[in-house]
Amino acid sequence: MSGRRQPPVADRLAGLPAPGEGEARPRAWQLAAAAHADRPRPGSNRRRRRAVAVTAAACALALATAFTPPGEAVAEWVGRTVRAVVAPPPPRPAGLGALPGGGRVLVLAGGAPHIAGDRGRRQVLGAVGEATWSGHGRFVAATRGRELIAADLLGRRRWSLTAPADVHAPRWSPDGFRIAYLAGPTLRVVAGDGTADRLLAAQATAVAPAWRPGPGHVLAYIRAPGRVSVLDADRGTVVFRVRAPGRVRRLAFSRAGDRLLVVGRREARVVAGRTGRTLQRLIAPAGAENLTAAYARHGGAFALVRRHGARS
Repeated sequence: MSGRRQPPVADRLAGLPAPGEGEARPRAWQLAAAAHADRPRPGSNRRRRRAVAVTAAACALALATAFTPPGEAVAEWVGRTVRAVVAPPPPRPAGLGALPGGGRVLVLAGGAPHIAGDRGRRQVLGAVGEATWSGHGRFVAATRGRELIAADLLGRRRWSLTAPADVHAPRWSPDGFRIAYLAGPTLRVVAGDGTADRLLAAQATAVAPAWRPGPGHVLAYIRAPGRVSVLDADRGTVVFRVRAPGRVRRLAFSRAGDRLLVVGRREARVVAGRTGRTLQRLIAPAGAENLTAAYARHGGAFALVRRHGARS
């Protein structure tokens, strides 16, 4: 018999709605939407959010597969929808935006110094070992092996010098006219414009020196384990020396310069900033150790960081 050839039965049935398919799709959508609407608000526990989404997925897929074969199409659609709900959002790139209190912060990211603040974040120099602000935040001092580098906030080098040994812990004086730094086992000082680099002390430990705020250029450093020396950096004379509480980890002057905080592993000691007289002693509890400390912007209050096991 002549005439047009009929397509296979499977092809003819593929586009026809199966019994129950129309009712199954809206019911599955309503169930998934209800479970999605009941999820916890942002900030809730991530595991709970995923548990709600997975429960919705299980219910929706169970309802869809109850209708066979039309349920297969609904199940595939529900699977795509639920996967979009359950899958976590792609990670956002790490970075620093505007600071809550305004201003700028200097950070090392990827081995390079960056300035982050109201105008976003920008890289100042290439890879360096350490970096620190100048007294008024107008320049950055950084170390690279035996090199000490001073740059402006756009990353332009103002000057650099080569020390006799690897440079560590540069610290700019509050007025910006001096930079103290460690070169190997020695303490050195250079003018803020890169001139008059000279040796200040032949023996110094690897603890960052600390400038005393106020008139003159007075500097505290650790001469040997257990010994704090405070010098007039311009005259090279000793202001006072005090015994330190064991191996020192941090030196910090109060903003008024009237107190010097010496942080040892087990004991933190506050001494008068001009005489060295002991004013306060803080002993870490059993099993804890001191890490670092910083004075408040005003007054004599300070924050002391301690570690106790895995907590600090």
